[in-house]
Amino acid sequence: MPGVIGVTIGFLGKGSSWLFGVSLLVVICAPAIGIYLGAKQSAKMPGLLQEMTVEFRKKYVCPKCGTYLGEQPWNLLANKKQCPACKAKWVNE
Repeated sequence: MPGVIGVTIGFLGKGSSWLFGVSLLVVICAPAIGIYLGAKQSAKMPGLLQEMTVEFRKKYVCPKCGTYLGEQPWNLLANKKQCPACKAKWVNE
């Protein structure tokens, strides 16, 4: 969008070198700033993913013994009806 604005200003300011300079600056700088901000945001993602993984591993445990239940979805664990480590029953039959 800033590039379109810069080109529009450039066409409107054909007679003015100042307006042409401003439009050229907008056309060149806007994508560079967008790329920089996108890269900065992408750099945060691995850290956030690591934090989420640690939090998941703390919470996805057997309520009785605290054993981490691994990457298995709850519906598969519920079908087994008990904790693989301490054999605590999870589902009423």
